[in-house]
Amino acid sequence: MTSTQTDALTTVLDQWKSAVNAHDPKRVATYFTDDAIFQGLHPYSVGPDSVTAYYDSQPIGMTADYTVLQTRRLADDLVLGYLSVDFGFTDRPTLTVYLSVILHISASSCAAPARPGSSTTTRCPGSTTQTSTTAFTAEQEHGHGISC
Repeated sequence: MTSTQTDALTTVLDQWKSAVNAHDPKRVATYFTDDAIFQGLHPYSVGPDSVTAYYDSQPIGMTADYTVLQTRRLADDLVLGYLSVDFGFTDRPTLTVYLSVILHISASSCAAPARPGSSTTTRCPGSTTQTSTTAFTAEQEHGHGISC
């Protein structure tokens, strides 16, 4: 796990986390491609509109806190991240899930957030710009598979 790979993931995931914590479903959805396959804890759906609907259905006060556990460079422009994410709620126990994130880093880039298949552009340290694409697969701590 290199700091460059972790930094790229952190840049993207911090933006995703900020949108989740702000209960801003439309901003969360901006991190997804038009053909993103999204499941969350519901049956799967496709595209940013379904991501917006999913996060809009989540309770006010839900928060996300993540830890990057591992990274791997899959290709010059692809980074795989394996994360633990704790979704906190005001009325029930925290739900821990594990996510796999694939981040596409363009030639002149840094990072931008994502959730399933997300694509966005953001300004990164050193004034470089990056487009990133992310796909998540999540598994709850007790072993039930979900993908988002």
